[in-house]
Amino acid sequence: MEKQFVTYEIALALKELGFDEECLAYYAKPTTKEDIELFFTSGVYGWVKQNNTILQKCTTPLWQQAIDWFREKYKLHINILGDGFNGEFKGYYYSITEEGWINWYESIDSGKWYDDYKECQKQAILKAIELCKNN
Repeated sequence: MEKQFVTYEIALALKELGFDEECLAYYAKPTTKEDIELFFTSGVYGWVKQNNTILQKCTTPLWQQAIDWFREKYKLHINILGDGFNGEFKGYYYSITEEGWINWYESIDSGKWYDDYKECQKQAILKAIELCKNN
């Protein structure tokens, strides 16, 4: 089930961009060690105590929830597309468009194709994060 949720690094980057939606899970990082764990429950950012250890807590959206959030908050539409030629599957690529087609970005413009759908989705979200941070 963990593969349905964004990575810890993406969850933190989304937090920096203002993501504060309710989620089904959160990552918690103990203040005393480097391990990061995923917990399935709703919550918000902050701190939580578990087994007498203080944990830093970061809500963790589903991949689709993050894509929807970019559309609602930043007006960025993220699409994951598969493509092929002459009956042969070439791979996946992503497009990110600003509402109203003001700006358009596609991974194939830079020659990037992905064999794995989830990897393409991850790279699309990382690109959306980069675009938002640079604006």
